[in-house]
Amino acid sequence: MRKTVAAVAVLLLVAVITGCATATRNNQGQLAMMYTQGQYAEASESVASASREMPLVLDNANIMFMAGKYGQAVELLEEAELATKDDDTENAALKAGKVFGEMLFNREFMDYAPRTCDKVLINTYKGLAQMALLNQQNARVEFNRAYDRQRRAVEEFAKEIEAEQKKLAEEKEKAAKVAHNATNAQRPGLDMDRTTESCSALVQEQMPEMNVWEAYPDFVNPYTTYLAGLFFALNGEIASDFGKAATLLKRVDEMVPGNKAVQSDVAMARDFECGASSPASETPAVWVIFENGLAPVLTELRLDLPIFLLKLDSPIKNVPFVLPRVKARDEACSHLVVRAGDSVLPTQEVASIDRVVQTEYKTRFPMLLTKALVSTATKSFTQYLAEQAGGSGAGIVAAVFTTVSARADIRSWEALPKNVQIAKLPMPEKRVLDIALPDGSSAGTVELPESRFAIVHVRIPAPGAPAALNVIPVGTLRPDVEVAKQ
Repeated sequence: MRKTVAAVAVLLLVAVITGCATATRNNQGQLAMMYTQGQYAEASESVASASREMPLVLDNANIMFMAGKYGQAVELLEEAELATKDDDTENAALKAGKVFGEMLFNREFMDYAPRTCDKVLINTYKGLAQMALLNQQNARVEFNRAYDRQRRAVEEFAKEIEAEQKKLAEEKEKAAKVAHNATNAQRPGLDMDRTTESCSALVQEQMPEMNVWEAYPDFVNPYTTYLAGLFFALNGEIASDFGKAATLLKRVDEMVPGNKAVQSDVAMARDFECGASSPASETPAVWVIFENGLAPVLTELRLDLPIFLLKLDSPIKNVPFVLPRVKARDEACSHLVVRAGDSVLPTQEVASIDRVVQTEYKTRFPMLLTKALVSTATKSFTQYLAEQAGGSGAGIVAAVFTTVSARADIRSWEALPKNVQIAKLPMPEKRVLDIALPDGSSAGTVELPESRFAIVHVRIPAPGAPAALNVIPVGTLRPDVEVAKQ
């Protein structure tokens, strides 16, 4: 009787946790539907009553920025950044406990762990929102933080992998002891070598796309690097600012050769650095930043994994095995055509967020696969032992637990763009900018502010969705020019 009550309690716990995870998925899905259909006002209104869970908070921040509610976007991003700081400052024991919990249940049942690219982009978008609020000092802080996070990413990732490998080694040792005890009790132990080999072959067969992904070096996000470089070029206060701008923009030029706007910006920053010109004497210009389409989402890859035991030729059973899998989504259009007076230019890609996401996923994949495999194999072997020792009732409970908890963590920041494109044009005399889709239809007309420079941020998340246009003044403003502080 006690065993039955305990079993029911465990299954109820798993059901409750699973329900919470499903609710988060549904909330994010509803928001995404409004977002992709161009219902931006409705989406921004729904944010006020939306769940404050991560990563939904990140999607909400993007929507607030699109709606021109920059202050609210900053608040949401600060809330998200606080969660990343909590994750950064966890001690080793707590992180090890998370690895254990992840293998006992799975990652989805725990707090969302922001990816490295999430952390970098949080500060990037905070910097952009602070620019829109004309808070240049705050923007400077955020772009410095984004750059620093990106610089430290490789080192921090190595430390993270080392900690996880240590905990995994402990869990493997425990599994080996269970297998050894089973062998001593004249029951065959778990054969991790054959199980691992079978798992690797299955995953390779189902995910061939990973072999052709082109990774960015050292977790570098060209979008972050470009925005930081442009900010320090246009808002430089001392010589080192212009030197930093030239270095950052040159790095982007090396990563995306042939982008005319980037090449022009590198030359501009170098002139500022050597004193040949300055932001105050530079020819007025406008930059169009086009966030195009939607970044990849994570879906569930489900396989039937054969579990092998020592001394047995055939697997004892096939069990559910799940992994998060990167699924690319569509761009809204191939490019935009921008007209400013007599100048007409297409936008050109400066960053692929697809590649940013793929780079991190591919780097983490060996550890991700190992954790999932150890978790699945250990739970399945425990189920087998329960069946041998406690009869069919215990085996059924263990089997239900294994099946119910076999869910991949597919949470991600879903409102990010698929790619980012830019164009740079001279400031038109009439301060009007026309933006068109590739077929010639209008995406919008923008009135530019009376500032020396301006950034026009364009967001189109899906084909057919209307463009969300936001204008950011940069440089000296007329005294009567105001900006919304929402």
